[in-house]
Amino acid sequence: MEAKDKHSLLEAAQHLWSQALVTAEEETQKLIGRVQAIAGSTQAQARELSERLVTQRKDAEKAVEDAVKKSLTRLHVPRREEVQQISARLDALTKRVEGMTR
Repeated sequence: MEAKDKHSLLEAAQHLWSQALVTAEEETQKLIGRVQAIAGSTQAQARELSERLVTQRKDAEKAVEDAVKKSLTRLHVPRREEVQQISARLDALTKRVEGMTR
């Protein structure tokens, strides 16, 4: 083989190698893009699910609170403020009674 043919063969091999590297790089970038798209989609789905769960939890809490309030009202259980008012009145009456017995 002549030096010129060897040189041409070497150039051809280098060109093929260079093209193979470019092709591999392009395929790698495509694959990375697909992985990022899938990961982004998964993150978006997870975020959406999380938001839905938070909303459902808040709705459930409100439903429970409303049911408890309704039940306490039906049973005529006094509210905290009413109990505090009664307690204050009892304290005042206790003092008056103690004042009368002295």
